[in-house]
Amino acid sequence: MKKILTAIIILAFVILAYTGAYMYSLSKVELRDIKIENLQNIDRRGFNLLGSIELYNGGITSIDIEKVEYEIILTSKNMLLGNGTIIGGKIKPKDIAKFGFNQQINWIPTAEIADELISNDKVEIKVRGNAYLNSFGLYQTKIPFEKDKDIKPYLKQFVGTEIDNAADKINEILNSDAAKKIAERIKGYI
Repeated sequence: MKKILTAIIILAFVILAYTGAYMYSLSKVELRDIKIENLQNIDRRGFNLLGSIELYNGGITSIDIEKVEYEIILTSKNMLLGNGTIIGGKIKPKDIAKFGFNQQINWIPTAEIADELISNDKVEIKVRGNAYLNSFGLYQTKIPFEKDKDIKPYLKQFVGTEIDNAADKINEILNSDAAKKIAERIKGYI
């Protein structure tokens, strides 16, 4: 009977110690960075904004992130451009976990971006939201985050590429045999 009681006390102590270490680790999770990695599928309808939200676990046990919810806002107009939910995962102690997002941003409701691209030095967006941590299923710990990012360099790359493509197409047309024949006929007509 004494052995069973000793085993129960040791087991209770281990469970209590792990619970304390996990709760401590919950308090040590923080935003490390929000990265904008690329703009893709840029066309006349809009673009996909690819990035990641990096969370750091400064604790002593692994932490389970249930989900990460985010919003992308055009800072100057306080206009919601998009939002989403990222499936969570584990963050090991003293480690950083990246939670990637791929958000479609449409040009139509965000003509303001085009205006800012032309008239401002920056096109700032705000990425904000919450990371939800698993607290033994008893309650949910919420870690808020927010960071401003300038996406103008990515947009300028697209605009430059589009201008280059248009210039190449005009050059092709002007240097084609059909264009030369049309020019000769116009000269002959005049």
